[in-house]
Amino acid sequence: MSICLNTHIENVKRNHPDYDKIYKRAYRKIHPTYTKAAVEKRREYYKKHKEEFSVSHKAWLAINNETIYKPEICSRCGKKRKILGHHPDYRFPFELEFVCYSCHKLIHNNEV
Repeated sequence: MSICLNTHIENVKRNHPDYDKIYKRAYRKIHPTYTKAAVEKRREYYKKHKEEFSVSHKAWLAINNETIYKPEICSRCGKKRKILGHHPDYRFPFELEFVCYSCHKLIHNNEV
């Protein structure tokens, strides 16, 4: 069995005992917004909105399992764009309105 040299090098890197530390340090240099404060802020936001994340995850699973059909056009403007699932009420995780980003933004700004 032969593997290419790049794959071998990547495997050696991953098996290096300090690979995680090296990778994280390099990642932080490239992505300066990835700081402990930013991570903590995201963690607090998640705790505060845990129910919404849970409902969104259930809906995402249903869409990926093809239990819920996700259309390719916006239900508000009828344009063919990237479609988002909007929850009018988080108590009902599978009742979604599929809208484009522009319409979703309008919904959340109470302009519709």
